[in-house]
Amino acid sequence: SPTPGLARVFFLDELLLNHAAESFGLGSEATPAACGLIRLTRDGDFTVDLEEEDSESIPDVVRTGIRRRDRGRPVRLQYAGAVDEAWLGPARAILGLSPEQTLTAPRTLLLHGLWSVIHPLAEKRAADASLVYPPYKPQLPPQFSHQETLFGFLRNGDLLLHHPYDPFDAFVEWIRMSAEDPQVQSIELTVYRTDAVSPVLGLLKKAARTRKVRVVIELRARFDELNNLRLAEELREAGVEIHFGFGKLKLHAKIALVTRVENGQVRHYTHLSTGNYNAVTARQYTDLSILTASPGIGADARLFFDAVTQGKVPGTFKTLLSAPTRMHRRILAHIEAETRAAHAGQKARIFAKVNALVDEAVISSLYKASQAGVKVDLVVRGACSLVPGVKGLSENIRVLSIVDRFLEHSRIYFFESTRTIYLSSADWMPRNFFSRLELAYPVLDPRVYRYLEEVLIPTYLDDTVKARELTPKGTWRKRTPEDGVPGMRAQFHFQELAERAYRETPLEKGPHEIRKAPDAHPDSPRPPNPA
Repeated sequence: SPTPGLARVFFLDELLLNHAAESFGLGSEATPAACGLIRLTRDGDFTVDLEEEDSESIPDVVRTGIRRRDRGRPVRLQYAGAVDEAWLGPARAILGLSPEQTLTAPRTLLLHGLWSVIHPLAEKRAADASLVYPPYKPQLPPQFSHQETLFGFLRNGDLLLHHPYDPFDAFVEWIRMSAEDPQVQSIELTVYRTDAVSPVLGLLKKAARTRKVRVVIELRARFDELNNLRLAEELREAGVEIHFGFGKLKLHAKIALVTRVENGQVRHYTHLSTGNYNAVTARQYTDLSILTASPGIGADARLFFDAVTQGKVPGTFKTLLSAPTRMHRRILAHIEAETRAAHAGQKARIFAKVNALVDEAVISSLYKASQAGVKVDLVVRGACSLVPGVKGLSENIRVLSIVDRFLEHSRIYFFESTRTIYLSSADWMPRNFFSRLELAYPVLDPRVYRYLEEVLIPTYLDDTVKARELTPKGTWRKRTPEDGVPGMRAQFHFQELAERAYRETPLEKGPHEIRKAPDAHPDSPRPPNPA
């Protein structure tokens, strides 16, 4: 634009709608023909069962599946301009779509094209400041100042990282320390989605020269298949031992294990995360991860990698919780335990933060908990099949959704009567419970437990700026100060907590300065009479 500081943009489909008739010689100058545009969306997922495949043939099987993607089942038809029912009706019949799957485009068929506008504007600062956030550069926690500082801290307690307020560089630095540490015997981790230029890749290649490095890659991560194939080839050429997801299950668990010899004894250091080991999305998604030297979690991590690298589903954990073997039953058992506690007049409360809640059995169990008087708070970013606030059914259930600068991606399950908090890679969906290899890990360190219970969970529930609340009618209403803390914006508050190094929170204390959380849960949490 000739006006300084002013940028003008338009969508390509607007240009086409205005000039297509003229360009194709349709109509006349006096009465130009009306034009319309359509966009057909196909199901991008494809099913590849690797049950009978040997490891060498898996990449070729996945490549074959990718080639079938363009012929996926039609799932949505969007249109703009002059597209009438006389055309839409037959089109729906041919494509097998319902009227609900035929939608008018929201201004443009290519809304995601705005990314190509925002990024250059942000770089040049040519746009109004309201279009872009200022760059956010979190600080590395002080525990990562030196190798022995970090491992010494972990020998006495767990370290919670809340991304992106705590940088993904912390994980990268842990891998770097482990790759250069002569006491480290092996490094193992899972990969579901990672960026092609992640600094972790270079560190793994370097480590593979002097110690065992083992990576389990899920090649069927939707739309990341080719990237993961290239990654597997690159790491294998560098001497990294590569294994793939197997069978019908997608490997969705996020776990890394470092085995270190200290004074002649083998010690396991485990990293468990709710999000992918991806340096790009780690700056855009909110996730929670824990670094721990817990012997119980370390032993389970050892079992996990030994099983999956042999193409087996791990299911004998003592501390971790896995799907598809036990997670669904255990979640239901915990909800039922809260229900029994409420019937007995005891404290009973459930908090869950997930991306989606659509599992019928979990929803039915939550309804029964509400009817028993259990207070249920849910933070569900996306699809939610539960209807809150219905008298006699779900009047004790509240559902919030928070959409802000960062994509809310962490999963948290809290059950008050059994004093249990799990962090997990799994949403409450049938595909996570039964079609993926997932992990949930209990919060065992009292400091971390108290921080989650007393600070993090209440902050989400008090958000009155970016949170919306689901009504019994299925609509979302903007919250008012009466619903939480006036002006509370959860993501901004988390950023402030990290910037002041979590002072005046339970995380400010050193390991074991808080000896136990109130009514602390046992090392391996189990609800009464698990199903």
